[in-house]
Formats: sequence, structure tokens, C-alpha cells
Amino acid sequence: MNAPTGSVRAILALFVLAAIFLAIQYLPLGTWPHPVAVDDYTNVGSSIADMSTRWKRPVSANLIFFFAHYAPVSSYAFMAALAVLNAAMVLWLLARVFAVRVPLAVVVAFGLVTFSHVSAFSHATFLGLLTNLISHFFGLVSLLALWVGWQAGHARWFAVALLAFGLSAFAKEDFLLPPLLFVALLVVQRRGTGVAPGPMRWTVAAALLVIAVGSLAWHAFDRNPFVAGLFSPETSPAPYVVDFSASGLSRSFWRLLVEFAPWSCAVAAVGWVAMFARLPERRLALLWVAAVVLALVLPYAIIPRTIVPPRVYAWLPWLVGIGAVAWAAMHMALPARRRLASSWAVLALALLVAWLQWPPRMAPVAEYVKQVGQNRATVQTLLAHREDLVQHPVVGLVGLSESGGPWCAQDAFYVNSKLGFQAQRWLVFVPAPTRCYTQQPRSVVRKQGINIGVEDLATLCDYGDLPVLEYQPDGTGRLRRASEFCAAGR
Repeated sequence: MNAPTGSVRAILALFVLAAIFLAIQYLPLGTWPHPVAVDDYTNVGSSIADMSTRWKRPVSANLIFFFAHYAPVSSYAFMAALAVLNAAMVLWLLARVFAVRVPLAVVVAFGLVTFSHVSAFSHATFLGLLTNLISHFFGLVSLLALWVGWQAGHARWFAVALLAFGLSAFAKEDFLLPPLLFVALLVVQRRGTGVAPGPMRWTVAAALLVIAVGSLAWHAFDRNPFVAGLFSPETSPAPYVVDFSASGLSRSFWRLLVEFAPWSCAVAAVGWVAMFARLPERRLALLWVAAVVLALVLPYAIIPRTIVPPRVYAWLPWLVGIGAVAWAAMHMALPARRRLASSWAVLALALLVAWLQWPPRMAPVAEYVKQVGQNRATVQTLLAHREDLVQHPVVGLVGLSESGGPWCAQDAFYVNSKLGFQAQRWLVFVPAPTRCYTQQPRSVVRKQGINIGVEDLATLCDYGDLPVLEYQPDGTGRLRRASEFCAAGR
């Protein structure tokens, strides 16, 4: 039987990684994800009617709206596909740069270590991270196209690289440096057998730089909080205050690398040192990988108030990937009779790392399962009374959870557009304004208006026959009239 071609191996690796991702992320849940956080409901409540070039991150925003138009399941499927594709593309790129063939056992090991990390779980369940995934997807397409274009000398691949980088830069601003670093590597290595003249390659490098600078200028002009703090720190929102001090950066890098991903960092360090010692001709590429990881961490290291474990997935496949290609390089150098033992060894090591990463992961998983149950119940309660509620233009809400939900810190996009309450206005009664329930300003971009009002709970009984859904902490509830709260002394 003939050995599979490179394309067949790549497709097989993608399917293997997808199977591992789905098993690790969703089997512990026992169910498909459900909206929980504010960003979840904002995303799944969107539609193609919201598509516009006026969004701060127009590429990611419009892709999110496109997939959210059909059903929440399409948003989560889109997210899962991107999470798998991004990891696979990192592995494909590293295999090409280091000129190794990654055996299936190493692909499986790569998937086990990468997807068992807690940050991978967040990228399967929290739709607010779609902007990161979209930006990195197009950025990685740009890197792969640059590699092919540099080797073959075909201008069409350079065009693909520039287009993909432009889409990445206007999806989010956290993947601007890796393509520039990659071009630097390719220039210094002087590799490539194609016919593209030197001026074409320098033109591509200059165009990448123009796109990166243009993206930063656009986001600064548009007051994107992620970028604006770089140029005018005094006007930056509190979560995005920048810190360029040596002590601040060192603490941030330590947390984002060693503290949040200790085992992946160990895998990367061992693989990097082993290749540096045994493959001197690849040392420049190893320095490039280290620079890419630091460049991916940097945008988050400078804003220490937003440092959380989910950020790690941006560079996690790179850390695990360098360990994978190092093992693959050593595997290729072994005699045929010893390769089976090598395959079993790498799988055993991957299972050990996955087991070590599992306990820190299970607390967020358990909390998410609890919140999903509460939010499903909240929605089911609403749907159970839909026939009665749609008869009234205004509906009251009492007892809503502060941990999230369809009405928390947003308009009723999800409820009104996806659950069949197109004409309803919702009044949320609370003792005092809270993080979740305070009057929201009208969006200047969305075509949907504000359909939520926030009222003082003390005034509830003054609303007479207003239908009111009274919720319990677990998301269950009953339908009452506002006047009944007076009779109950509420």
C-alpha cells in the first residue's frame, strides 16, 4: 500500500484533531453549549441585519452576525471549527518550516495536550472569544500562503497572504506581528526556489507593514479600547490601562506563560532546547518561533487587568507544536524498528500531561454546566408562557440572576429575534441598578432598538395588570400580575 500524500496526511490530521476536540470539550458537558455570558447572548441574538462596515472590528463582527443569523448551534459550530483549524494550521506550518513529517501518533499527542487545557474549553463555549479565533485564522492563512509563495515564487500566493492578513488585522489587533516576523525569517534564511524576483518579495514585506500600521491607525482613530490606550493612556477605559514597565511586563509574561500553561511551556522548552542542540541548521527558525510566542503574548501582557486563562489559547498550539515537531524530528531519525516504541511513548507522555491539566480545567467546567442549567431553565420558562406573553406589548421580569442571562447588560436581541417575541418590550424590576440591569444606551450601529427598561422594584405593584415573570435562582419561574405583588406586601 502506498504511503499517503502530504495533502491526505494533512486532511487525516485535521479529522483526528477535530475528533479529539469534540470528545474532550463536549463529552464532559453531556450536551451542546448554551448561551451563558453577556457576549454569548449578544452574539447569538445577532443576524445579517446587523452587518455593517461601521463596527470597530468589521471582519469578525460581520462573520459573527452571518453565522448567528440561523441558530445558536451554528455560532458554536463555527467557533469549534475555528478552534480546531487554528491548532491544525499551526502544526502544518511548523512541520513545513522545520521540514519534518509529523506521524499520526504525534498528531494525536498534540491534540490531547492542546485541547485538554482549560483555555481550549473556553474557546468551545464562550462566544466572546470568536474575535480572537477569526483574527488568528486569517493570520495563519496568511503565514501559510507566505510560505508557499516564498518557496514557489507565485504572485497569487502573495496576494492571498496580503488579503488574509488584511482580514486578520481588521478582525482583531492581536496577530499583527507574526506575519512580519515570518517575512523576516524568510528573508534571512534566503530559502525558496521560485522565480519571484527580490523586488516582489520586498514589496510584499512593505505591504504587510502598511496593513499592520494602517490597522493600528484605524483602531486608534475609532477609539477601539484595545488599541487606544497605546496612544492616549489617560483616556483608556480602566480594564485596558497599559503597563510597559519592566516589572509589569515580566509579571504578565510569567502569568500568561508559566503560571497559566506550565505543562505546555515545559513541553515547548524541552522540544526547543532539544532541536537547538541537535539541529543547528534550524536554530534561526527556533528563534523565530520564540519571537512569535512572545509577540502573541505581548498585546495581552501590556494590559494586565484583563489577564485571564482563556487568553492562553492564542499561543498554546505554538507551545505544544514546537514540542510536537521536535519529537517528530527525532522520530524520523530513529531506525524503523524503534518507531513503534516512540509512538507509544509520545502518546503516554501526552496522556500524562492531559491528566495533569484536567483538575484545573474541571472547576470552570462544573461552573459552566451549572450556569447552562440555569440559563436553559430561564429560556424554557419564558417559552412555556410565550402564548400568554405575546398578547402583551410590555412584560415585567423579577428575580433575574446577576450571573448572566438573556437580558443581562444588553438589549433583548436574543429573546426578541430568536425566541419569537418580536414586538415585546421588557421591564426588569430590581431594588437598585446593577452590573447586569441598568438602562443601556441605544446602539448607533445596530438596526434593532432598545427593548429593555429597568425600573425600581418598589414601583412594581403600581403597574396593575402588567404580566410579570417571577424567576427563582435556578431559572424556573411563574407568571403573575404586578398587582399581586401589592397583595403579597412586596
